[in-house]
Amino acid sequence: MNEIVLVIGDPLMAVEQLAAPAEALLGTRFEVRRASWQATQPEAIAMNRRIEAGGPAAVDAVLHSDADDDRVVGIITQFFPLSREVLARWPRLRAVATMRAGTENIDRTALADRGVAFAANAGRNANAVAEMTVALMLATLRDVGEGHRHVRDGGWRPEPLPLGLRELSGRCLGLVGYGAVGRLVQRRLVGFDLDVLVSDPFLDPAGLSDGRLVTLDELVASADVVSLHARSSPQTRGLLGATHLSAMRSDAILVNTARADLLDESALVAELQRGGISGAGLDVFSVEPMPADSPLRTMRGVVLSPHLAGATVEARSRAPELVARNLESLLLPAA
Repeated sequence: MNEIVLVIGDPLMAVEQLAAPAEALLGTRFEVRRASWQATQPEAIAMNRRIEAGGPAAVDAVLHSDADDDRVVGIITQFFPLSREVLARWPRLRAVATMRAGTENIDRTALADRGVAFAANAGRNANAVAEMTVALMLATLRDVGEGHRHVRDGGWRPEPLPLGLRELSGRCLGLVGYGAVGRLVQRRLVGFDLDVLVSDPFLDPAGLSDGRLVTLDELVASADVVSLHARSSPQTRGLLGATHLSAMRSDAILVNTARADLLDESALVAELQRGGISGAGLDVFSVEPMPADSPLRTMRGVVLSPHLAGATVEARSRAPELVARNLESLLLPAA
């Protein structure tokens, strides 16, 4: 009987889209079967937030699959939570590949204990997120959102004229985290002649092509633009809290297209309200969807995006093929 590669779709990625490249790449060697996470999109989003905080065992997710569990040797997934208990249903499992760069929904320890190979899809939407980061920097410095709202509502130039509109060129950029997205942000901004500071405790200074490696304390005290790109982990949650935010320059802005839990959102609101920093460009939030009464909704100098930084046509179209190739390399390393 053929071994099975199980492709698990979810409310944010149709199983048909995720399975097609796997069928093309692996269909002659394995039986590719489809499965679906039985949840609505709002339910899945809410569960993802709990998973990010508590891991894959924090939710009870229902998987609809008619595959023979004893024949499953490979799994492709995106958001479906693979806890130790769930993984136990596939006794012959040899490899798991996720379409995400993040791995909070997968019990990596359980995989390692069983010798199951694993691959994340690092960098699949890095360019999309990097471009959105640059867009939020420019939109926040130039208060694009306020101008748009004023014209849309029938006005023209705000009165009195805003005096704090600033250019990005020649400023000091602080990158907190220097992975795939942080590196691309720096590359996309080369023409702006920026002084670049990087804070990343895992970075070998030799891996920094341009700029200076500094402590987080030094970065927040000096940068005109602080941009978050660290990975979420127990060590980085709340990385930028009240102490670091209060140390930022009063004319500085903060951009977060990474993870909401890197930032103390309440402390950010307090700093914006007292004028401790001049603005923020945000794509991720501590509660999503953002509550209707969130102070961020009405603050001047704040540009908001509803967690769409990585959701481009290009990123979504390339990711299923990338994850299928990752699983192929794990199951057929000599191919």
